[in-house]
This record gives sequence, C-alpha cells and structure tokens, in this order.
Amino acid sequence: MSKVRAFVYDISQGMARMMSMSLVGKQIDLIPHTGIVVFGKEYFFGGGPQICLTPGQSVPIAPSQELDLGETTKTAGTHSTFLNNILERVTGWKKHEADSNCPFPGTWKDNMVAESDPEEPAMLNYFAINSEIRWPWGRDFRRCPGSTADSMDAGAYGTYTAKDKYHWIPGALEADASMPSPKDGEPAAIVDADLIFLPPFRSVQHEVYFAEAKDTLKKVATPEGENNIVQVGALKAHTDYQWRVDAVYSDGSKREGPVFTFTTGDDTHKACPPTPSLPPAPHVVSDKCASAMDDCCSKFKIETKTCYHQVKHEKSIRNVCSEEDQLAYCGCSPIDSCAGSDETDY
Repeated sequence: MSKVRAFVYDISQGMARMMSMSLVGKQIDLIPHTGIVVFGKEYFFGGGPQICLTPGQSVPIAPSQELDLGETTKTAGTHSTFLNNILERVTGWKKHEADSNCPFPGTWKDNMVAESDPEEPAMLNYFAINSEIRWPWGRDFRRCPGSTADSMDAGAYGTYTAKDKYHWIPGALEADASMPSPKDGEPAAIVDADLIFLPPFRSVQHEVYFAEAKDTLKKVATPEGENNIVQVGALKAHTDYQWRVDAVYSDGSKREGPVFTFTTGDDTHKACPPTPSLPPAPHVVSDKCASAMDDCCSKFKIETKTCYHQVKHEKSIRNVCSEEDQLAYCGCSPIDSCAGSDETDY
C-alpha cells in the first residue's frame, strides 16, 4: 500500500497568523494551499487538477504542515483513471452558477483513502474575508457593517458608513496623489466602490475629478487636509471609468495629478456580500461499490469516463452501486445523459 499525505502551505507566509486578529477580529493561522502527495507526486488544484513531479514544490514556499492521511490500496493506474474523470467534473463545476446546487469538484481524497482520520487543522475553518472587510483587494479595509469584525470592534479601521471622509493609507506622501482605490487599471472593481487616495505632499485641498472613460472629467469633490474618501454613488456594471486628484497648495497654486482608470465588474460584484454557504460535501462511495467498480474498470482496461458507460450495464454494478455511487466514483454526469447506446446486461 502507498502512503497518502496532505501538504499544507501558508500562502500568506505568516502574515495571517500575525495580523488576522487585529484586522478582522478572528484568529486565522494561515491562508492554506493544499496538495495531496501519493505515488511520488503531488496533486493539487490550480485552475484545474495539476500534478507536481516534486512533492513540496507546487508553490514556491515550503509546506507549513504535512498531514498523514493514511494508506491507499489503489494503484497508480486506478488513480490516473479517477484523475482523468475528475477533470471533466471540474470543468463543469467552473462553469456552474455559484449556488447551493453546484456540484463539488474534488472527491479525490475520499476515493484514494478508504479510512483516515487526520487531525483537522483549526485554520481550515470556513471564513469569508470579503464578508468581514469591505474590499481588501481594492485597499478598502473598513469593516463590513454587522460583521463579526464589526461586533468585536476589531482592526485598525472603523466600520463603513456612507459619511466616511478619511481612510488611513500607509506610506510616504508623494508629489501626486498615490495608492488609489480602486487600483489604477483595476479590471473588476466593485460597483459600490468609493474613490480613496493617499493625498499629495503638502496639499491642503484635493480637487477630485471623475467620469466615465468616454466622457470629460468633471470635478465632483474637494476634500481638505487628510480627508481622502470621495463617494460617487452607484457605478454601472462593466463600465470603464477615469478619475484624477489635483493638489491645491496653501498659496493657491495647483498641481494636476495623473489620471487613474478602472473597470467595474458585474452588478452583483459589491462590497460586503453575505457570507456564502459551504458547498455540499462530496458523496463517499460505499466500499462494496468501489470494489465492484474497481474490478470492472480493471476488467475492461479503460482509463477514462468511458469506464462508466460500460460498467453501468453490469448486473454486478447495478446490484451494489446506486446511481449516486457510480457518479461519485467516475465523476461524470447522470445516467441518462451519460448512457451509451449498448443497453445489454452482461
């Protein structure tokens, strides 16, 4: 039998452990990327199932944990069969609407390891950062109203209100406004984004101009001093915008700033979405069914989804495998749409 391990990587490289409590009011030990190591290779998800020939190098950082998942009686050949089949299921999952009926793409571990009871890492608890912080990817770290972070008064930033005027941004002031939010060139800004910037050095007022990319810039606000938030109202979905911040100095002179641009996402891409529900757990194939399916696939010597097309007609399969079992094993679509033309019982 071959040993099966899970490699857990912290893609925040320690930042989550150090800063999560102060930022969101909840301890997050790491932001995990995981890979399954078996048969001398590492299998992981990165836009689809991927294979790393050197375990421990699926990302350019060392694993922070190595979890023993047990041993498998499966062979490398059977594993290849399952991996090929799961590719098609992942493709369907990526195209699926994000709702509670979305099929779960990865049942790989439960298919490779019959029984394992690894210690559940605390950091794998479900946590939706964008339901706690307004728009962290756009440098807007204000707490979401009604969130856990809000209830605990956690973090260096206050809770969002429509009257906010100041947002702290670390960094040295430059001659022009810098550190814009949305970021310059942002391809998918939220449609309720505020304009936020690090003010120009020594400016006492900041003239903010804003418009769709196809229109002429118009002055929309003149915040003073450290104030650096401008609320422009609801934005159109999938629309190009431009904006600029001009510095106004104490002697009345002005300096025109650079033009920033961004494009909005769809009209559902908003700050502070409700915390999404977890996807349904993958169906675990019964031991009897898995054994019968293994025997049939080995008998037919087929290593793709075609295995399902053939073995579904076997009486031995029908006797021990439910339709759900067969789908979970092969990772293909329901019987009616997967059916082959040969309906003979063997």
